[in-house]
Amino acid sequence: MSELVIQTEIQRGRAVKIIQALSLEKPWRMVVEPHHNRRTTSQNARLWALHQKVAQHLGVAPDDMHEESCCRFFGYEEKKIGAFIRRIPIERSRYQDTKRFREFMDATEHWYIEEFGIWLE
Repeated sequence: MSELVIQTEIQRGRAVKIIQALSLEKPWRMVVEPHHNRRTTSQNARLWALHQKVAQHLGVAPDDMHEESCCRFFGYEEKKIGAFIRRIPIERSRYQDTKRFREFMDATEHWYIEEFGIWLE
């Protein structure tokens, strides 16, 4: 599947040319929706630095802290696996736009400060 982001007249013209070049011998599906910038690499790096710091303090894996913070912020579903119940986040941080990721990061930082007294400088 190809994806195009259109922000200029040149990009729009390119998209029109691509559509005109499609063979009509088979059907095509096209979805057009507003584009949202995904979380930035610097946002993600800061989050994982924070997870690392708290995980080290608690003696757990950073992935465990990430999973827990996703459950706390986005909510979760419980799945029974054999004799235990696992919490699965309803959403993942990787799919958030920059604004929603910032809200997630703020909530996670607030929790880490209040609960564990840990923050990034």
